[in-house]
Parts: sequence; C-alpha cells; structure tokens
Amino acid sequence: MSIKVIDPAYFIDTLPIVESRKRRLNVAYYRPFCLIGFGNNFTIMAPEDPQKPSVGLIILAAGASVRLGQAKQLLKFDDQTLIFKMTRAGLRSVCFPVQVVLGANHFQVLREIENLPVYIDINNDWSKGMSTSISFGLKKILEAYRSLDAVIIMVCDQPYVTAQTINDLVFKYVQSDSLIVASGYNGLLGVPALFDKRLFSDLLRLSGDTGARKLIKQFDPRFVQNVPFEQGEIDIDTYEDYFLALKKTEGE
Repeated sequence: MSIKVIDPAYFIDTLPIVESRKRRLNVAYYRPFCLIGFGNNFTIMAPEDPQKPSVGLIILAAGASVRLGQAKQLLKFDDQTLIFKMTRAGLRSVCFPVQVVLGANHFQVLREIENLPVYIDINNDWSKGMSTSISFGLKKILEAYRSLDAVIIMVCDQPYVTAQTINDLVFKYVQSDSLIVASGYNGLLGVPALFDKRLFSDLLRLSGDTGARKLIKQFDPRFVQNVPFEQGEIDIDTYEDYFLALKKTEGE
C-alpha cells in the first residue's frame, strides 16, 4: 500500500483515466490529492475542508451550433479548442468536481477532453433545449458528490472565461452567502453563474430552451450578487463572432 500527495497542476496533466462501470469517473480537486493504492492503481481521495464551501462546476457543451454550421466546441482559440480551454479553466479553478455535458457531435468533442480528470456525460435530449443539459448535468454532478453547497453553470463558447473568472464567483459567494452570484456584462447578469443548493430544485425544473439567465431574472436583486466580467458579452455563435474574438485577442 502506498500513499501519494501530489500538486493539483501535476494531477490535471498526468493522471490516467479512471473508469467506473456506469460512466467516466475522472476527478480532480484544488486541494492536494491523496492517491491510495498499489502500483499504478490508485484510489483518489479529496480531503474535506469544513471551512470552505463545496462548489461544483457544470460545463454545458451539448449544443449543435446550428448558426455556426459546425461544432463550436472544436473551434481553436489560443491554440486550443474551446471545449479543452474551458474544461482546463474549470480544472484550474477552486471548483470540484467538474462535470461536462456533451450532446451533439459528442464523439468528436469527447476526444478533446477524454484524458482530462472530469466527469463526462452525454445528454441524449440535448435537442430539447439548454434546460435539459442543466438539469441533466446537475443530476449527474450530485450523483458524484451529493454534499455540494453550490454549483457554477458555464458554457463553452465564452472564450475569455478563465479560472480566475470562476474563482471570483466562488469568493463572492463565500463573502455574501447569496442565493445567486452571476457575471455582469453589457448591462445584464448571466453565465458563468453560481447557484446555491437552495436553488437546485429550481434548476431541475427548468424546461425548454431556457437557460440559467431566466432563473436569475426571477429573483429579487437583493439575493443576487454581481461579479463584473465585461468580456462575458463575447460569445461565439457565428463565424463573425469567432473572427471578431480572434481579432480582439490579436490586438491585446
């Protein structure tokens, strides 16, 4: 029997895939990891810290990118595909676990992240709207980790989301204990957005092509915290959006 405690950055880059009988079971954590086992076969243990809330991350990447005409998840940005870039940002954040929801084009998209330590599941009802991916992702992440205090919902087509973007939401949540902590841009509140566990049932009840923004709008502003994220207004739905985002990056 051996015990290893390793740095999270090393863990993210090198841990082999762990398979469960039912679905992919890759896990990561922002605190040091304990890997317990024999030889190369280790059990992954993430130590609890009662002083910090447990916040999971759900990355929605199930859409068909109809307006773009190809899978936006596979577009290159900063020499990485968007799905890889967003998933890696999630892994570098303070969130655990990271749950990725795939749908359309999942065979191709899966190849980009299958070696990363995240939960990956396919929403077969993706065509019925974003709400199905939200509820599906929440159910799956709670199967893996039932004691979550909150979840952050993000999409894969906001190329300027970073680990710090995600962490800012968590830190504001810790400071305020609000029901919702949303990103503020272009005069609106939207994703990435954090939802307290008291709203999990509301997220599960979303229907149709309804996203997290509708739920945010339903609540009194006193219960919603705003974290400025001006670059959040840049998302990629068309080639024009894509080329403008690339041009903006080149000019920085």
